Amino acid sequence: MLAVPGKEFIWTASELDSRTTGGADIYSMYLTSDGSSVVILERIGGSGNPNGLGIIVLDTASGKIIRASKTLDIKLHFAVLCGVDKLIAAVSDPDDADGKIRLAKIDIINESVEKSDIIAYSPCYFSVREN
Repeated sequence: MLAVPGKEFIWTASELDSRTTGGADIYSMYLTSDGSSVVILERIGGSGNPNGLGIIVLDTASGKIIRASKTLDIKLHFAVLCGVDKLIAAVSDPDDADGKIRLAKIDIINESVEKSDIIAYSPCYFSVREN
């Protein structure tokens, strides 16, 4: 379902500049519910700069990239993969200094983002707390 037939993708990961050892600037990775693919969420543009979100999908059987999105104009704070092709995420605008967080539905196949009203004014709102 996530594969783009007839295309071959070559991916060069965005560099993580906050670590001296480098590495890919990856937000998170998810295994699809059917186990057929790995969805990688990558920060494009680096920390401290206006940045965007890239979505890379790998086929687990072959290890090949089967989809690579355009850069989506959002800054990701948290995401959850729903089913195979949708993400529910906390996002903000890449150049928003006020940190206005919105809930968003990201469609991986259509490369579209639907944002809600503001739900918080700080990414710290999403920290995990145990009682």
